[in-house]
Formats: sequence, C-alpha cells, structure tokens
Amino acid sequence: MELILQKLGNFGRYQAFLYGLVFLPGFMAGLLALTFSWTGYIPNVRCRMPFEGSDTNYSWVFDANLTRYYYPKSDDYEDEGDKALCKYYPTNGSCSGSSGDCGVLQTAVKCDHGYVYDTSLFKSSLIMTYDMVCEDAYKREFVRVAFMLGVFLGAAVLGPISDRYGRRPLFIGNAVVGIVFLNIEFLINDKNYYLFLLSTLISGFIQNGGFLLAYIVFMEVVGGFPKTLCGIWYQAFYTTGMFYAALVAYFVREWWLIQILYGVPPLFYLAYYWLFPESIRWALSKNRTDLAQKLINRAGKWNKVDIPEKLIVEAAEATAGQPQSNMLSLFTNGWYLARTTSIVTFTWLAVSMGYYGLTFNTSDLPGDVFASYMLSAAAELPGYLICVPMMQKLGRRTTHVVLIGVGGVSCILSGLIGNKTQMAVNIRLVLALVGKMCMAAAYALIYNYSVEIYPTVVRSSGTSLGSMSARIGSMAAPLIHNLADYVLSWLPIVIYGSVAVVAAFLGFFLPETMGRDYPETIEDAIHFEDKAYWEAKKRAKEQDLQPISKL
Repeated sequence: MELILQKLGNFGRYQAFLYGLVFLPGFMAGLLALTFSWTGYIPNVRCRMPFEGSDTNYSWVFDANLTRYYYPKSDDYEDEGDKALCKYYPTNGSCSGSSGDCGVLQTAVKCDHGYVYDTSLFKSSLIMTYDMVCEDAYKREFVRVAFMLGVFLGAAVLGPISDRYGRRPLFIGNAVVGIVFLNIEFLINDKNYYLFLLSTLISGFIQNGGFLLAYIVFMEVVGGFPKTLCGIWYQAFYTTGMFYAALVAYFVREWWLIQILYGVPPLFYLAYYWLFPESIRWALSKNRTDLAQKLINRAGKWNKVDIPEKLIVEAAEATAGQPQSNMLSLFTNGWYLARTTSIVTFTWLAVSMGYYGLTFNTSDLPGDVFASYMLSAAAELPGYLICVPMMQKLGRRTTHVVLIGVGGVSCILSGLIGNKTQMAVNIRLVLALVGKMCMAAAYALIYNYSVEIYPTVVRSSGTSLGSMSARIGSMAAPLIHNLADYVLSWLPIVIYGSVAVVAAFLGFFLPETMGRDYPETIEDAIHFEDKAYWEAKKRAKEQDLQPISKL
C-alpha cells in the first residue's frame, strides 16, 4: 500500500478534493457539540412573586430597588453579573400590586409560583422551557451528558462496523440520518424533557460518526508533511463550526430559530452520495481488488499518474488471509500493543476532559458571553499553528508530552491563583486560555497519532475506542464542574489539569510514529518498534516488486 501511495503522491488533486469533502463533517462536529451552549443559554432568573402575572417584567424589582423586600441574598446571587434569585419572602397578605410597601415574612421559601426570566439577551431558551434553574439546574448537566453519551455510542457502534463493512456505507447512512433529524429536531425539543434528552443523544451519535469516518478516509491516503499539516488543521474545521454556532446565536435570539439555522449546513451532505469514496486501504485490507482498482484508478486520474494493476493485486494479497480483528485484538496480542492502546486511550480521556471542561464553561470567563465564547474558540487556532512545526521538529511523542503537560500545569495554576485582585483575574484568564490552546492542539495530535499507530484492519476500531474514552472524559467534565458550587470553586480546573499531567507522564512510554509507514496488520502493530522486523519486511517487498520496475 505504501508503494501505491508513493506513486499517487503525498498530496495531489485527489487528496485536496477529499480534504474539501471532510470540511463539512468537521464543521458539523463543532456546531453540534456547542449547540446547547446557545439553545440552552442560561438567563438571569428570579422567583415569580404570588401577585405577579405571566407577563411580568423581569427587571422592575431591580429598577425600583425593591429586591431587599422580596428576595434574600444567597450564594447564587451576585450584585453584578448573573443573578439567580431562587428563594423569596412570601407576603403576609397586605401587599397590593408592586408597591413594595407590604410587610413580609422573613422566612424565605422556594419558587413555588414559577420563575421570571431576563429576556433582554435571548428571547427564548430551552433553559426557560424546562426551568433548568435553581434547584433543577442539575438538569443542564444531564443534557451535556446525554450528548456525550450519544458521541460515545457513535464511536462504539460505527467504528467497529466500518472496519468490517467499509467507511463509506456508514458515513452515507449517518449523513442521511443527520439531514433528516437535524432539520426536524426543533419540532421535538420543546415537547418533553426526556424526549429532549433523547434528541440530544441522537445529535451526539450523528456528530461523532461523520467526524471520525471522514477523518480516517482522508488520513489513509495522504502522506509526508501534508499528513501532519492536514491532520492537525482538520480540527480547525471543528472550530469553524463553533464560530458559526456563535454567529447565528448573535443575530438570532430564539432557540427554535437557532436550531432551524443549524440544520441548514447538513443539507450539503446530499451531494456526498456521489462524491464521497470508500477507503482505499480498507478495500485492499479486505482483498476487494476490483473496488480497490476502481478507487486507485480514480485517484490516479485526478493526480495524473498510472498505478500498475499488479501492484494493486499484490497489495491486496499482502493483507489477505489475515485473521479477523476487532477492538479486543488491541488487548489480546501481547503486552506491547495492550500497553500502547491503554496509554493512548487514557490520553483521549484526559485531553477531552480538559478541552470540554474549559469549552462548556466559557461563562466562567469574565466579560460579554459572546466575546468570552469567541475568545475561547479563537484560543484554539494558535495551538494548531504551533503544533505542526513542533511535530515536525520534535516528533509526535515529545510534542504530545509538551502540549498536554503545559496545558495541564496551566489549568492547575489558573485554579490555584484565585481572583482576589484584578491582576489575579487577568492572569487566571490568560492561563485558562493557554490551557485551552494546548488542550485543543493535544486533541488534534491524538487524532493524528491514533491513525498512525493503529493498523488498517482495526484503525477505525482503535480510533473509536479512543473516542469512546474521550466521551467518558467529556461526560465527566460538566459533572466535575459542579464541584465548584458544592466544594471549592477552583477544584474542577485543577482536576482537569492534574489528569492531563498524568497523561503527559504516560506519554513518555509511547512509541514515536513520525516518518513511519502505517501498520497494515496486527502483526505490524505488535512489532512497531522492532527494526529487524521492518527491515526484513522492506527487503521482502523489494524482492517481490523487482519485475514491476520493468513495466
């Protein structure tokens, strides 16, 4: 296979065409991951007083400076910034209208007459629809968990099946579901909270399926420096989706209309039935010679090169007769492969926990919500810029250790510094953004590394295993964030950073993949660092291919 790719070139017109196709799955992944950040915007809220009607204005009690009559201060209340007034003083019956001259009972009670929301920024939100505030605020975190559970299931189901039946059928099927579901989702989400959770889970399933499969199909046909460059910057497509999500929300402040506009980009998937190809490496690994011939001829035509048919046949035969492999094969074929898989899998968890912990909670950053969100998203781009030259200069392993290590330490310091002075707040913000930058770059790198370390026969399964582990981390992130309310405000970000530092240490035990051929079989993966094995394999190939050079 490597000889075929050498003839096709590292990055020709065919690979450029594929890179254009994989933009949409990357874009949609970022869009779907952050959808609830806007459809579930958290507004300021206060208890509805017994004498207030359904059309009550949120701000009148603040404008009239009457909050002291009606609301006790609590840990959820801030004089500036977000306001969550989750208890009120019930009147003693002498109050009329909104005069504020009435006496009050000093024992505060919960909001038993509902809530009044501040609609000055967003006119509607799913938070308002299901009253996910005050004592029911925990329901917001279950929405995050439901989405990441869907992503987990997408990786668990689609990855192994695509290794068996091909990348294209699963990608097209996932795209069709996305086209339909994402354009009717707005009709479902306000009917019932549990139906909304199911809808969110399905969105997560769709998000991961398209993202992973598209990435693998592209990365399997690109080589050399373009493989590093394009692999890392594929994650920037994700960031572009985040920007689109914020841009739509900035101009449209109704959750259902935001949801409708988020359903427009998937319509472009309609063209993918005719455009999106099967993986060449998968076709060869399954000895599908006719399909491989067709795919390689198509790629050769785009790149203006001819690939000898005999070379294709021999590449298919090289992997024919290999035992069937699956995700378990990564743990049942010796200590070396099992150790490598375990470390890579834990790294996915650590990076995802830190990345989503910082991403989901941009509201913790000071300033305007849109500015904070855009700043957090933009912080990822410098990470991609520095990641590529680092990978080329230092290699994959060292770059991984540096990025996730610096990201982890930045998070820990950001949590421990505190915010007693403006200088401390500014330093905290800078460290949090440095942590986000490094986590984003490390996330991009682990995708690239997984494709390079796992053999073709289980590449989707191995990458999906990592993605499944990442979902455990991203499901844990919003739950860990709640510790800030119930334990210590700085504890969540310190946990994110500490887990990342552990992953950085374990990274020293991973093999270097820079400049190496992709392993095709389990045997190749087992002997990945065995120089004698690869030299013998290279000599055997050279002897077998001598007659081809005369063609």
